[in-house]
Amino acid sequence: MKNCPVHRDGRMEGISMRSKIVCSVLGILFVGSSLLLAQEKGQEHEAEESTSEEAAPEGGEEPSAPVVTAPAILVRERRKDSTWVVRSTGQRPAPEAVDLVREVPGGAVNDNGPVSSQIQLRGMFGPRIPVRIEGMPIEPVGPNWMDPPLQELPTVLLGSLEVSRGIASVDRGAETIGGFVTAHTVGHHFAKETPFLFEGSTDLAFRGIDRGLTAGTELSGASRHHRIELQGSLDRGDSISFPGGEIPASSHERYTYGATYQGRFKEHGFSLRFLRNDTKASGNPVLPMDIRFVKTNRVAGEYHHGTRGKDLFLEARVSAMSGDHEMDNFSVRPSPEDPMAYRLADVSAKTLDFDLSTAIPFARENEAKFGLDGRFENHDMRILNPNSEAFFVDAFNDVSRDRFSLFGVLRGSLHPRWRGELGGRYTRVAMDAGQVDISEMLPPPAHALKDAFNAAERNQVANMFDLVAKLEFLVLRNQQIRFDRGDLALRLEGGRKGRAPSYLERYAWIPLEVTAGLADGNNYVGTIELDPEISNEAAFGLLWRGERSLLSSRIFFRKVDGYITGVPFDETPGQIDSEAEMVSNVNGDPTPLRWSNVDALFQGIDLSVGISPLPHWFVQGILNYVRGKRQDIDDDLYRISPLNGRSRISYRRSAFSISAEGVFVAPQHAVSATNNESPSSGYALGNLFFQVYWKNALSLGAGVENITNQRYHDHLSGMNRVASPDLQAGEPLPGAGRNFFITLQASW
Repeated sequence: MKNCPVHRDGRMEGISMRSKIVCSVLGILFVGSSLLLAQEKGQEHEAEESTSEEAAPEGGEEPSAPVVTAPAILVRERRKDSTWVVRSTGQRPAPEAVDLVREVPGGAVNDNGPVSSQIQLRGMFGPRIPVRIEGMPIEPVGPNWMDPPLQELPTVLLGSLEVSRGIASVDRGAETIGGFVTAHTVGHHFAKETPFLFEGSTDLAFRGIDRGLTAGTELSGASRHHRIELQGSLDRGDSISFPGGEIPASSHERYTYGATYQGRFKEHGFSLRFLRNDTKASGNPVLPMDIRFVKTNRVAGEYHHGTRGKDLFLEARVSAMSGDHEMDNFSVRPSPEDPMAYRLADVSAKTLDFDLSTAIPFARENEAKFGLDGRFENHDMRILNPNSEAFFVDAFNDVSRDRFSLFGVLRGSLHPRWRGELGGRYTRVAMDAGQVDISEMLPPPAHALKDAFNAAERNQVANMFDLVAKLEFLVLRNQQIRFDRGDLALRLEGGRKGRAPSYLERYAWIPLEVTAGLADGNNYVGTIELDPEISNEAAFGLLWRGERSLLSSRIFFRKVDGYITGVPFDETPGQIDSEAEMVSNVNGDPTPLRWSNVDALFQGIDLSVGISPLPHWFVQGILNYVRGKRQDIDDDLYRISPLNGRSRISYRRSAFSISAEGVFVAPQHAVSATNNESPSSGYALGNLFFQVYWKNALSLGAGVENITNQRYHDHLSGMNRVASPDLQAGEPLPGAGRNFFITLQASW
């Protein structure tokens, strides 16, 4: 710790915010290790303090070793595929499940609104990170991703998140270029000892920061062979407070409903699921419009045969989604003064997905898995002015994106100390778009763009091949090292992943700020002939799993050929000498960007440390760093998370727990000049959590976030787009102020 200068009163002086973050996390590790050394080797924790309880791993895989964490969350890295499993225990009050991604090494959140935040993993976000909920692939309805995938499952209904932050295994799905996330509901059980089992849970959270309420209930009734579950939730909140006032257009209102039927008979199992999301008017202060409503209905059916890991396992799944969405610039935020400036976007989407796979065990702990899957999408979007029936723009009309993919993977033990995985996948994506139309009242340049798009060859096909290899070497096995006993493993991962362009990137024919939630303030035009993104990635990791400690680190390098991002529309940015620039200028941006293929490089490190130094005490630290750069020009990539760390120390007994948390974020100066991205300052926040338990059936929590009520700007939140007395348009969107909250969780 001699490289971390500290003042006598405990203040760090003469060093940067970046150094403070590193020193803080290293300090946690140092203190925790010192406390461990002070303990006798034979000292054990009380039974009720065990952290071995694990969310059921997918497919019957071996449970992971525990990461010792604060009681607010439980985080573990699953042994066989290095997937991180995050479980919420109902202590945090945030309405969005995506907030738990911050607890995963390499994880961050792009904040576009109270119900519109996106996952970021190692610098990638948006369509590069597929998401599933209980096996259902989740595709947003809105082209600006105001309804990102995890919005479909609020925190109060969430059981766990599984996060593959690096090179996802090929059986995770197609186009997993940036990782993979799957979410599970709380989940209940079939009856075993009684003919009938009735279970349920209720969660409540009250937040002072937005005078918000989050509530959810799950009810389950089951026999030995049948189970029915009903679930529902509501989220409401007014404008979010910050030191200096309220953030405009930051209120929200959302309702979710679900029903599940499951049946099992010997080796056969099947299920039917229904999930509905009904989001009312909700704000998006960093986007040009707000949510008027989002309504989605999702249904899924699943069948499986056999027991994974013991005999031939067959799994089949089909799911469908139908969604409608409207967004506008006058319902939540102040209305434009000019009646002709009112805009309303009417959006609809439909998807159909299928999966079929079989897993064949062989030898000892080895498995071969093969499968195929596909998706069929259709999207439409029309822009209207409610004050003028003659105004309309078909931004997207009858757009289709159909994907077919097949894969094979071998994984298992090559030797008692060697574990490996090798997989390959082929994916074909076919896309097309119907002809578009606009109202006669629009100027000639807009009609010229329409005619050019309608005359273009819009049918496009992309073929991609993925390859993933992973190797783990167990250096030490059940070895006593000073203060702990456990395993030390080295991991090496390499892979090639592909992603075909989204329909926005190909078919945005008229300059609009429709960008899957980039929130950079630029208008974009698509490029029909875009090539797929091809990512080549390598990662090296060290993993220590002990009885009372864990250390997991990864160094990664990801080179992406054909990375799709915005570039200047032509060689003369600022000179309005094309139809696209003329139209974009009328729409408020004289320098539009064009989706294009460039070369990019991501590199960084993420680190997680967990220690249980004393009975009842838990210490955890996370450190994340990623740098994303263009390789074709001297510029950084847009909206990359700055260096950040998170530390937590907690004390837990069978009847209560208390936790103190520090969040540290460094300044971000590596910003994209192409996207007009502004640098941001660093900051540090303190949070405090308290929770009491009663017979594992009831818990009451309370706490405060941002204890000092500090004003700060999260670099991933972007710039405010809504002028108000407290915050001007163009200012960095401030983070939430001091938040007092209460949570209640009951189960039976």
